[in-house]
Amino acid sequence: MAGIGGPGPLGRAAGGAVPLGGCSPAAGGHPPRLGAAAAAGPGLRRAAQRPEQLALQRLRCAVAHRSLPGFATALRSYFITSTFNLVLPSKLGDLGKGMVCQRLDRRTYPLSLHAFTVYEKAADLLALVLLTLVLALGTLLLPAAWRSGFDRLEALYRGGPLPLALLGLLVLLAVVLLPHRPDGSLGPLLRRLPTKLAEAARLASHFRGFDLAAFVIVSVALWGLHLTQLALFSGSLGIDLWSLPGYLLIATVLLVGLLPLSFAGVGTRDAALVLLLAGRAAPASALLLGVLFTSRYVMPALVGATLLRRLAQPAPLRRSPPADAAPRQ
Repeated sequence: MAGIGGPGPLGRAAGGAVPLGGCSPAAGGHPPRLGAAAAAGPGLRRAAQRPEQLALQRLRCAVAHRSLPGFATALRSYFITSTFNLVLPSKLGDLGKGMVCQRLDRRTYPLSLHAFTVYEKAADLLALVLLTLVLALGTLLLPAAWRSGFDRLEALYRGGPLPLALLGLLVLLAVVLLPHRPDGSLGPLLRRLPTKLAEAARLASHFRGFDLAAFVIVSVALWGLHLTQLALFSGSLGIDLWSLPGYLLIATVLLVGLLPLSFAGVGTRDAALVLLLAGRAAPASALLLGVLFTSRYVMPALVGATLLRRLAQPAPLRRSPPADAAPRQ
């Protein structure tokens, strides 16, 4: 979120198509094809704009006014929402980053910022599901001798409902995140989605295919580092997961931990490890590995706990400048 107003994909969506001066009538800038409506007055100009055009225009104006969170605020919001994730299922605390940023900076931010937190979460999940399916395909293509000891994991992905469920989730996330025209063929379908996903889909219409590809590639690389870290954890306990099936097992356990069955995935990840490592590790070792898995969520949450007092400091919220106000020099 720290790069929203910068050179990143959202920064380009916010300021790339129309000059930032287009926020102000005094600056003489207006979105394309709206000159006549702008000349007739702000009321008619707003009526002539589609909702997604208005949202994008407001986001550009926010960039012009520097009324988006900075890097320090975004970093604090990450740690604070990590604390929330310990008491919420499926890491749902991440969806509150926009609200936390507002509270930390004592000001309101554009709704597009909150939609981007949903977009970010969906893109992250898309990367994990995609990586899991690639690992599953690679594992099933390996010689049988190389899959030895992963019988339960193989049974899970060979002919079971799990691959179909992951494929369905991948398609749903792709439909939401792929750049599209709001008035195109996907418009009626996307409007039927839950409100937050629909907002993320509207935001996705302002990105390019290259932007989404960059998001996914970086996310897949980061997930690969996570899997390597967890393979190091397992190696410290004498559990060898340095293989394609081992990485698939770790990715599967992470997905199980995201199911809304327990707080922060505690218990569900441990049960999945005991089940999938049967024959390769003793239950006690599998449970200890589950504790190490959970420690990855606890450490940033402890940092976030020290920042919670910032949310309790009483101060009035300052509103961001209106969309039609001239940027301050």
